[in-house]
This record gives sequence, C-alpha cells and structure tokens, in this order.
Amino acid sequence: METITSSLFRDRRVTILSLRWLLIIALSYLTLFHTGKLEWSWQTSGLILFYILSNLGLMLLPARLFERSWLDMMLITADSVIITTAMMVTKLSTSHLLLFYFLIILLTTLGKGSSAVFGNGLIMVGVYLIFLVESHGKDVLANSGLLLQIPFLLICTIFYGVLVAQEQRKQRHILEQIRVVSEMMASSLKLQDIYKTTLDANVNLLGADTCSIILLEPDRQT
Repeated sequence: METITSSLFRDRRVTILSLRWLLIIALSYLTLFHTGKLEWSWQTSGLILFYILSNLGLMLLPARLFERSWLDMMLITADSVIITTAMMVTKLSTSHLLLFYFLIILLTTLGKGSSAVFGNGLIMVGVYLIFLVESHGKDVLANSGLLLQIPFLLICTIFYGVLVAQEQRKQRHILEQIRVVSEMMASSLKLQDIYKTTLDANVNLLGADTCSIILLEPDRQT
C-alpha cells in the first residue's frame, strides 16, 4: 500500500486532477443513469458542467498551490457540496448512498497511515455492497443504476483517501525535518553544520531551489 501511495504522490497536481476527472465521470454516470436509463434534466446537466469547469479552472493553477493544505480543504468542501446537491436533485439523497458517502469521508479522515485510510473506505464500500444485495437480492445485477453506485463509492474512497494520506505524509515529513535539526543542534557545536542542516531542512519543507541565512552583526548593523 505504501508503494502504491508513493507512486500516487510523485506529481500531486496531476494526481488530484486525474482523480477528480474520474470522480466527475463517475458522478455524471450516476446522476444521468441512476434509474437504470438516461434521465436528463437541466439541473443535473448544469451541475455536471459546473463540475467540469471547476476542474478546468484547477488546471490553470500553478503546481505549488497543490501542496497547500487549504486547497485540500477547499476541494473536499466543494466536492462534497456538489455531490450532495447532485444526489438531492436526482432523489438519491433518499437512499442510503448519501449516508455511506459521508461515512467514507469520515472514516478516511480518521485513518492513521495509508493502509488504514484506504482500508476504512474499502470496508464501507464492501458493507454497502452487502446492503444492496440484502435489500434487492438478485435484482442488483439487473439494475445498472444500483451497480453504478459501487464504482462511484470506490472512486470517492481513492480520491479522499489520497488527499488525507498526502496530508498525513506531509506532517510526518515536517516532524522528521524538525527531528533532524534538533539532533544536529544537540550533537554538534559547529555553527556551520547547524546552518547547513537547517538550510537543507528549509529547502525540503518549502520546496525551494536554494536557501540562505543572513547573519546580523550587532556592532556593524549588517
């Protein structure tokens, strides 16, 4: 799981945009074919168009913004509002799908580590599949509207799981850099070594190409 997660995080911008396209496609199919046949309306078409335009807008943002935690929160909030609205328009909010959707968001947030983050979401998808089989029996296989709900929840699990796991990974990286600097300050009396370690840590945390320390001489005011 860690290997898979690492590959997903090599280019955070591409990963988020790609997963969001998958989420848009899954939601489009779910809302347009939720009854098993095409159900077109201005409301659902407008929501899908707005969702597509929002991702096109994200493509214009610089890659460095995708490293910011506030962008993750904005995406989670915006996507939750759009998906909830789509379910309300198509009357899917009256089913248990909306409840399981929010349970997936909650459980992926509570997971510690990549395995727990994705595992919690996959467990809820499995529980929902069992629920559908218990509720509809063999009719589940003949109802494409119900079957579309499973890949939709799977994509939601991957999307929100990646966001949460990336943030946890970032926090671990910050703590690791703090530990390295603290150990250097406690074990070495050479200022040059401390400066170098501090600069390296800042470069890693900020994603900068170079970094420098300016020393102030009290007597010369320089």
